[in-house]
Amino acid sequence: MNTRPLLFASLITVAIGAGLRAQSTPAGVSAGLAARDDQPIVLSEFRVDTSKDRGYVATNATTGTRLNMPIKDIPLPVEVITREFIDDIGAVDIKESLRYSAGIVQDTVTTSNNFTFSPSGTGNAGSISRDSVQINIRGFNTRSFLRNGFRQDTVTDVVNIDRQEVARGPQALLYGVAALGGIVNITPKYPRNTPYTSARVGVGSDEFYRFEAYRSGPVMKRDDGKALNYGIGVVYQTLSYPDEFDDRRRLLITPAIDFRPFRNTNVFVDVEYGKFRAEGIGFKDVSDASAGNVINRFGLRVAENVNEYNEGVNVARNRFGRDRFFRWSGGDTFNKDDYFSGTVEVTQRILPGLSAVVGANYTDVFQQRRSLDSQGVVTSNTTGAVAPTTVGVWTNVGPNPTNPAQTYWKTINYQWAHGATHKFIRQLRAELTADFSLWGNKQLFLLGRQEQTINQTDRSTAQVTSNVTGGTNRSFVAFNDLRPIRYQGEQTRVFREVPFWEWNSGHYATYQGRWWHDRLTTIAGLRWNRYMVRTYNNTFVKADATLPDTNLANWAKPAAPDATSLNSAPGAVPVVNGYRFGGKVQRDTSPTAGVSAKVWRDVALYAVTAGGIFPNTGQRDGAGNPFQAEKTESKEVGLKFDLWKDRRGRDRISATVAAFEIKRENAIYNLFWAPQPRSNNQATLRAGFTGNVPVSGSGPNAYAVTNSAYTTFQTDKPVTYLLPISYVAAADLNHPRVTGAPQLNGFVLVDYASLGAAASDPLRRALDQAANDANNFTALQTATTGTGAAALNANNGYALNRNSDTSYNDQTRGVDLQVYLNLTDQLSAVVTYQYLTQWVLGGFRVADQPSSTEYDSWWNYMGVPLESRRANKDESSYDFSGQTRGRRTLDNPRNQLSLWTKYEFPEGRWRGLDLGLGVQFNGQRQSEVLLTNGARTTEGLENVRYKPKFQADYKVNLGVGYRTTLWGRKWNFRLNVNNLLNEQKKEATGESTLFVDPATGALVASTVAGARRITVPERAVRYYDPISFRLTAGASF
Repeated sequence: MNTRPLLFASLITVAIGAGLRAQSTPAGVSAGLAARDDQPIVLSEFRVDTSKDRGYVATNATTGTRLNMPIKDIPLPVEVITREFIDDIGAVDIKESLRYSAGIVQDTVTTSNNFTFSPSGTGNAGSISRDSVQINIRGFNTRSFLRNGFRQDTVTDVVNIDRQEVARGPQALLYGVAALGGIVNITPKYPRNTPYTSARVGVGSDEFYRFEAYRSGPVMKRDDGKALNYGIGVVYQTLSYPDEFDDRRRLLITPAIDFRPFRNTNVFVDVEYGKFRAEGIGFKDVSDASAGNVINRFGLRVAENVNEYNEGVNVARNRFGRDRFFRWSGGDTFNKDDYFSGTVEVTQRILPGLSAVVGANYTDVFQQRRSLDSQGVVTSNTTGAVAPTTVGVWTNVGPNPTNPAQTYWKTINYQWAHGATHKFIRQLRAELTADFSLWGNKQLFLLGRQEQTINQTDRSTAQVTSNVTGGTNRSFVAFNDLRPIRYQGEQTRVFREVPFWEWNSGHYATYQGRWWHDRLTTIAGLRWNRYMVRTYNNTFVKADATLPDTNLANWAKPAAPDATSLNSAPGAVPVVNGYRFGGKVQRDTSPTAGVSAKVWRDVALYAVTAGGIFPNTGQRDGAGNPFQAEKTESKEVGLKFDLWKDRRGRDRISATVAAFEIKRENAIYNLFWAPQPRSNNQATLRAGFTGNVPVSGSGPNAYAVTNSAYTTFQTDKPVTYLLPISYVAAADLNHPRVTGAPQLNGFVLVDYASLGAAASDPLRRALDQAANDANNFTALQTATTGTGAAALNANNGYALNRNSDTSYNDQTRGVDLQVYLNLTDQLSAVVTYQYLTQWVLGGFRVADQPSSTEYDSWWNYMGVPLESRRANKDESSYDFSGQTRGRRTLDNPRNQLSLWTKYEFPEGRWRGLDLGLGVQFNGQRQSEVLLTNGARTTEGLENVRYKPKFQADYKVNLGVGYRTTLWGRKWNFRLNVNNLLNEQKKEATGESTLFVDPATGALVASTVAGARRITVPERAVRYYDPISFRLTAGASF
């Protein structure tokens, strides 16, 4: 039974009843309660009273310690984004409110080799987008937000938010997984005991329309301390981004109750229910196909579909001149989310100094989607103007650029899909705190347990009809038909259902001590983590194999999951009944220790070291062993100070400055050349072959070599290589060792065990040449040549069993700053800054490949001298990170600065008016990683093209507000203008030097006789959303 609607309806009923009751609540129930008007129920040190926030300045926070503490005493840099700040900048969701938090990156710009293979996606900013909850803090991805300490996987609204707290640095101790570089914790809007209503409407550019309302008040206030407050918010919003058809709708209802049934007991219920719809989510353009190679105007031979900047040519943008907002896939694609999240938290004061809090969260997100996957451009050549007869909607684009005698035809093909994902997240947290005095110094211990379980089922489909006659599993549109693609009722059938289950558990213990008249604060803690992952596939099958694919009802879920996904085959990664890690629960620990010392009354120094963890979701090394969890460890020192008191004793300047270093281990990257011995000895033959049959040469001195024919490396069979004949010296071509060997298509099949010394064996000399070729690192990678039974097949590790994940280590180092200014009663400002560097420390250790030799190409690719390989063929004993150490793989700006300032006119004709100005500055950003996908450096190499860095950019934003009283209500009118200067494009330009053969345009070494030096242009371009505005009018009473 689905109890979510029942629970939701019950809470709505409570909230409506609370509203009616609030209208008739007797005034002044007691003098004691009246003194606490407009206050939430506050029972323990786990909650902050946000009503004490003054403008943009907050004095206390719970994030980072789970306890209500003065921010200047917390040995962490905690940034608080207050409700007034959120309103002033015009933010409507939790990501927009982070706009002025320098060091929090919400986009990615690197164009190549993004280093995003790790479970966290980090290295580069990976899957960060405006629709994901993922952000990057201090160079590491945080995969979710927290709401009151519980994971939140949806970018929701700010209608029921009191503030957001950003704790920078690893935060595994209290929050568990996914906080490698920091965390954002949302403080919900706690219901208050004074009736309060607010409503706001907004309009703006990009079809922005918004209505929101919030109501809070008491249901019960009694002299014995019992109380019940309620709150409920509602939001409806539409927003269209500048890209065509990119339309969003949001409906959110947020009831909450805060109940004190007994003097020492508090129950808080926080619910969100929403429906979100995003349309126009498909591809914007299609990469054009290449007709072959041509010589461009610089004399360089390139693919015909590549421009002079070495960028792929897109059909709509480059061939037909459409602008960057064009979306070919139209508006019939969508994501539709049905979202529910409910939290219940019970706080109990057991004894003086002893309290417990138990909280549970249940989140249910059901997403339905219609997606459109571009299958690219299909081409065909014909003689004359006769259209191709194959399926498609063909366009004659003229003569073939590489063969003018042929007519060149193109069509676009695509596939529709109707998918669905249902995700359940269950979270439980129980904590016990004990505080006492030791020699007059306050001490506190916190013991906790946290459980998090994610159950997700993802269903994918396959297209089975077409929009053209003769089509089966895809649809077509003419190459020159730029009308938006429309869904025409193409049928899709269920293809696969993939259940996924992830469990994370943590026990933690923390200590906090206040010493020396509260001048010294110490914290320490340790978390014990456990985690497990399970997943498998259910690939749908036909109930009746004779019926066509279009009979959708005939596709049935199998009686049992796919066997290969449920239990691993010999040599594959260890999976037992779908459980990763061979069914063994993974364990790890995360420590934290810190100290804060007041060197003067309002100046404190702090130091902290902390850990972060992101569990491996099932990735393995080449030998099939699971990687340890991705972990970070920070070392940080900082200074917090308050300066310049006003006449009421309030600080005009509050600041935190921190210097930090975060080291990460077990980040994961895939190396195409890395040995994969887990796949050895699988009995899979090439079609039509008998394995390990001797094959002889045809020359006068013919001899036999074993012809493997297996698709995986057979370690107990002879090791053989297909040696290009070009490496055999001219003087050796007639040597019996060469003429007698099996040869085909310019390759010689060589038996490694038969090799003699280089002085006497020409094949040894040739293999040495190939294995040391600096212009072709993988000269010996060929696995097979020829077709049918006459083919020659090699048997060696590199040709057959390579490409595996490896782990590496990196670190970030930097400085960040947060300054809050109240220079006068009317002038407020927030300044944040971060400087960040990042580089690879090492790692890239690979598994040892049994029966490997010095001729396996990974040695040459990574520059290991031939004699070193001969002396030691154990790949696992080598450090292959030499070319990566010190290289930057992160595309975050080195420098980020944000400023928001507001001036309020206190009197005169302008009284009630405020003016806000915001500046966001991002320094230069790396446009590409200077490493190949095989972890070789490209820096300083000849005939490599280098893109310039992305230019620094800045945005200027404006806010204008006017507060007044109309009709007995307080009104707030606001105008926010983003990207005031309408800066939409930044282009950096540069040049690369290449050497080509003038006759062919091919790249050649500069030392080749007749090589021509050419200079080619480079560029790196970024686009930004154009100027936009939002105008809102709100009233409260």
